[in-house]
Amino acid sequence: MELLIRNSVYLPNEKKDTIEESAESETMLKGNANNIKKRGMYAIPVDDESSGLDMLYKALDPILYNSDLDLDKIKYIIIPNSFHPPLFDQDIIKLIKDRYELINAIGFSLMDRSCSSYLMGFEMGQTFLKRSLKTDEFILVVSIQKVTNPHLRYSGDALVRGDSAVASILGKQPGSVGSQIMAVTNLLHTYNTNLAEEDDISGPIYWEYSHLKNLSKVLKMTLDKANIQLEQIKLIIPNNTIVKNWNQLAKLMKFPSNKFFLEGLDNYGYMNNCDLILNYELALKRNLLHSGDHFVLISFGLGGTIGCAVLKKE
Repeated sequence: MELLIRNSVYLPNEKKDTIEESAESETMLKGNANNIKKRGMYAIPVDDESSGLDMLYKALDPILYNSDLDLDKIKYIIIPNSFHPPLFDQDIIKLIKDRYELINAIGFSLMDRSCSSYLMGFEMGQTFLKRSLKTDEFILVVSIQKVTNPHLRYSGDALVRGDSAVASILGKQPGSVGSQIMAVTNLLHTYNTNLAEEDDISGPIYWEYSHLKNLSKVLKMTLDKANIQLEQIKLIIPNNTIVKNWNQLAKLMKFPSNKFFLEGLDNYGYMNNCDLILNYELALKRNLLHSGDHFVLISFGLGGTIGCAVLKKE
């Protein structure tokens, strides 16, 4: 079986920019600040000192330097890119291979999945592991969210971006602890996002209904692949978009909204492809998942990208 064996996260602890401070410094409009707070975002971790590469190493060092993994057994490096990649001018895969001496690793960069790219990395990793006859190979998935231009930290009154980096080790080594990856689904559904009148089928009402229907569709598809019923799911961990979306999905699926883990939005803001691992680790810290529990990671991003994974805590 394929496993999410362990994760490592880097979050700047010293500084959090609050929405109020940003509005007072005129980094963002006060009206936008009020709307962002209504969406559940209040403060974001910010690292003004570290470069994007330094942040990446701060996530990778604990999982690669200080671990019992045989680094020669890391076969693939998968890097889901963010919407604004902070290291676009550097060969990240070569830098990682050189620093950690991953001499046997082959690298891949995933594009165009927006903030659902991390689960595409999981699907890609699970496929590689299933096709390998070896049980001692590992896959490294790593992503970074670093705002290099202050004007890109805020998306109007919709989202606010923090700084972070995450890394995951996937494998199928017998006896490994972690979470079994039971099924992964990724779907791209394009729909019209024109800001038309609300009674127009191409406007916000249609857009909202359309993406909720497709989120529910992908969730059901993934549960079917895993041969699991929705009622067996202990927790759904989404990415940090808008609370209203997940409350509406819970209503559509007839699933208790309190089983959606939404603390990440308040704690971190929007962290692009780092959201899911940050939230998963926070849920573990809150002691919300125990051995034998089934849970879901789910994300949706710009352009209709949706990713979903069903896992079982070992």
